[in-house]
Amino acid sequence: MNETITRDGLVDDIGATVKWLGVSAGLGPERLAAVGFCMGGRVSFIANAHHPLAAAIDFYGSITPAALDLADKQLGPLLLFWPASMSIFARKERERLPTR
Repeated sequence: MNETITRDGLVDDIGATVKWLGVSAGLGPERLAAVGFCMGGRVSFIANAHHPLAAAIDFYGSITPAALDLADKQLGPLLLFWPASMSIFARKERERLPTR
């Protein structure tokens, strides 16, 4: 991740967005979904670990081994799209992701 973009910063930004949508549109996190490609996929994964989203979808997201602590904290359904040839991290680490 870029040194100026931190996970804590993303969590704060996501929280502010969820709060703003709740106030301005009356939408709770259970009515929101996050979809992301590449880094946006990682942001969807992080968002779903902090807010009970209706769904989170990750296209080719770079969920690094350092982010695997969030795997068992996913609050809503999570859909991951990764090609078999993509080696974001080792197979043993991918197997730690939740399956439901």
